[in-house]
Amino acid sequence: MNSKNTMNDEFYFGRKSVFIPIIFLIVSIVTLVVFKRASLKTFWIIGFFSIFLMYLLLRKKENFGKRCVENLKNNALLTCVIIFILAGILSSILKVTGVSKALLTVFINIGCQPEFIPAIIFIICCIISTFIGTNTGTYSIVVPIFLPIAVSLGCNPALALGAIMCGGGFGDNLSPISDTTIISVNTMKVNLLETLKSRVKVSLVCAFISTIIFIILGHLLVTNPVENIELYAGDSLMPLLMLLVFVLMVILLLKKKDLISVLLICDVFAIFLSVVLRFVNIGEMFSVDSPIISGIEGVFGVIIFWIFLFILTEFIPKDMLEKYIDNKVKNSKSDSKTNGLAALSIIASVLLVSNNTASMSLISKYIDKCFKNKTQIEKANIFDGLSCATSTLIPYNTAVMVMITLAFETGCLPENFSVISIIMFSINSMLLLITYIFKAIYIPKKLIKHNKTSTL
Repeated sequence: MNSKNTMNDEFYFGRKSVFIPIIFLIVSIVTLVVFKRASLKTFWIIGFFSIFLMYLLLRKKENFGKRCVENLKNNALLTCVIIFILAGILSSILKVTGVSKALLTVFINIGCQPEFIPAIIFIICCIISTFIGTNTGTYSIVVPIFLPIAVSLGCNPALALGAIMCGGGFGDNLSPISDTTIISVNTMKVNLLETLKSRVKVSLVCAFISTIIFIILGHLLVTNPVENIELYAGDSLMPLLMLLVFVLMVILLLKKKDLISVLLICDVFAIFLSVVLRFVNIGEMFSVDSPIISGIEGVFGVIIFWIFLFILTEFIPKDMLEKYIDNKVKNSKSDSKTNGLAALSIIASVLLVSNNTASMSLISKYIDKCFKNKTQIEKANIFDGLSCATSTLIPYNTAVMVMITLAFETGCLPENFSVISIIMFSINSMLLLITYIFKAIYIPKKLIKHNKTSTL
């Protein structure tokens, strides 16, 4: 029996049935989100039944347990778990020390209008994410500080998180030290500087439009609670010294230290500062109510869901998507359709894998030949733009889950908070997605005419 038949025999209903549990997972999550029943715990339920469905589809069930364990031997999963734990600890310490209240006091004293808070948050996040090159790192820095401020000033939490999400995605797409930028440039074998010069035009136009929209939404959706402002106006500014943690974080990231090392060092520094400045005493730091313990417990729910997710996605045969796309490209008679298919394959890979860096690595070997009548720089920009935009528009994306978990840790979100409400305010991500889909599909008439002439 040849290898192809062996692969087909691995699952009931053929090789493609491996996607049934994954599609079930995605559809179920979207359904929960639409009906406002989405939470990490309900996602556990969906993950559990999705794995059971995969078990039913697998012919050799005696190998299922072994396969599940092998699927978890994934560097991306382990990296995300460690980052989650360290980010959760930092968020918990900042919450205890009262940085948000101190910053709110500053905003009140300088006369900042609450209506501009969403736009200000978006711009700050754009700058931070561009400097440090990671949306996960940006969320770790910004959410514990700016979400409580925004909510205290009467801002809709979904609007504030939408601004944070868009700002994080901006730098993930544009930063020269971003993983996705490096993958897209290396895949298409183009010059980094020339690529970013081309990419920045789209990024700035989308960011400018997004800023205007956030200002409008701020005036429509932000109300100024006078009693809260009066309450915070006299608070101490001492917790602002905790911002030294983020100064250290930016310095370390600019020196190209890996995110895990950076978060570990910043956690220890934050613990040291909080004890020295007497925001937390040593007894509290090592008690059962320690912010360290609270931070770890806060991210546990995400880790459980990721285990389910990686078990499922790692069942996908590595060569299946490549062969499928190659076949479609060869049989396509229209360059626009070919490019549209290539764009959809990028989006689909992010939807399946849930992490844009991992999905780009998965399809980078063959995505180059999928686009027609595009320069290598255009291909790199489309590849990166679609991946980054899509990843911030799905509720089970790894970075988005970091953001949501840290947001719940602040205590600013109601228990029935719906993730779909954040996606509604992901203005910049939507603009990037629409723009790069258009850039992928659109082929100038002069190139079409040239191709016809060449064929004749």
